[in-house]
Amino acid sequence: MSNNSPLNAINVFEVSARLGSFQKAAKELCVTPGAVSHQIKQLEDFIGKKLFKRKSRRVELTKIGRIYYAKVGASLDVLHRATQEVQSANDKEIIRIETPLTFAMHWLTPRMIDFQMRYPDVELRVSTSSDPIRVHRDIDLYLRRDPNQFSGLAANSFLTEYSVIVCSPRYLEQVRSWSNEKIYSLPLISMRSRQDIWPVWFREAKLNINSVENQIAFDNTILAIQAAIHGIGIALIPELFLKPFFENGSLISIPDASKIKTGTYYYLRSPFHRKKKASAFFNWLKKLELEGKKGLPDETRPDLCLTGTA
Repeated sequence: MSNNSPLNAINVFEVSARLGSFQKAAKELCVTPGAVSHQIKQLEDFIGKKLFKRKSRRVELTKIGRIYYAKVGASLDVLHRATQEVQSANDKEIIRIETPLTFAMHWLTPRMIDFQMRYPDVELRVSTSSDPIRVHRDIDLYLRRDPNQFSGLAANSFLTEYSVIVCSPRYLEQVRSWSNEKIYSLPLISMRSRQDIWPVWFREAKLNINSVENQIAFDNTILAIQAAIHGIGIALIPELFLKPFFENGSLISIPDASKIKTGTYYYLRSPFHRKKKASAFFNWLKKLELEGKKGLPDETRPDLCLTGTA
């Protein structure tokens, strides 16, 4: 008798024993029930003992079959785990991040090339949501601006948000000169997703927001930016989203208008997180936080000189 065990037949045996049916085993293995039955007979002939009792609609392990299944099942588990480990040995570790859409578009995505260059063995996958966090196993890291969205879980700050008043270059020509009080005569672009942002500016300027006569509301920051680009009015936008629009000249900040602090961004590591390489992303965020605290230059923010006096 050959010493080489029929490994394919052993695999068919394990599936059949686990499912208690040759027909179900055939379906899982994508073969015919006859092929399963043939493999089981081949294994029984090789061992010299019956492994199954054949019944009308199902099969049942014999005493020897149960002993054999206990040993075979454990051995196949070891083989499957070994195969998976070898398959993933050189693969990148995938880190899944959930973040608000605007933040993903205008802050995270432009910086991902820096992360990839520093950590080539980690792959970031980004999904977007601005809803309160619902922790689940598919996400490793959550980013949000509002600490109330963290469902009572402790989060870490990594980025302070400042906002500036912007408009299109052509619209700036209409403004001509600036003083804080002039804001009452200009159309204000606001965001329903950030209803807190203009009240903060008015409070720091010691002005009454209720005296504003012309305010145009859009759903989110992305639409507010587009409205400002098209000259609909002036918008108060987080500076961290503005670099590409300043660089291509579609938006400009109004000189002498106050830049104000409008929030902080936080990150939360999922309680289910077990990935070893994911710490690279946290280290990267901390690096950005430290650079910000050292007072590194702000994002490019070109200003145009206004005619007249403030």
